Amino acid sequence: MLQEVRETDYWENWLLFMIDGIDLADHAVDFGASRGASYVEARYVSSWDENIAARNGMFLGILETEKKGIGIRVIAEGGMGFGSTEHLNKNSIESLIETVIKMAKSCKRKEPIEFSQENVEETNWKTEVKQNLKDVAREEK
Repeated sequence: MLQEVRETDYWENWLLFMIDGIDLADHAVDFGASRGASYVEARYVSSWDENIAARNGMFLGILETEKKGIGIRVIAEGGMGFGSTEHLNKNSIESLIETVIKMAKSCKRKEPIEFSQENVEETNWKTEVKQNLKDVAREEK
């Protein structure tokens, strides 16, 4: 019964904070700023790979992998820290940010890191796919 409760808590936590990873990244930025970082960047990445192995024209197997994670970069007290995790829940992200901020503060730089002042631009792009490989039967591949 205890295992079922933990799985339920995990999935409820995941659903609360993961809408395409954007909610969790937003939370990370807000949390980092509330902890004193002068700059916080959170990048959510999700990838799916399928590797098909063949030798001399003979099929050997297929390996599918799906990876999701978030990378955090901060500037605090003039130093920079970076960390990443595949544990996509609020507690893990907050713990990572605390660690990354400590890392940045421990740099003790003579001159603080500063980014150039550029105009902020936001864009979206999409690559059109004729047929999604996830929809093709393994036998056809």
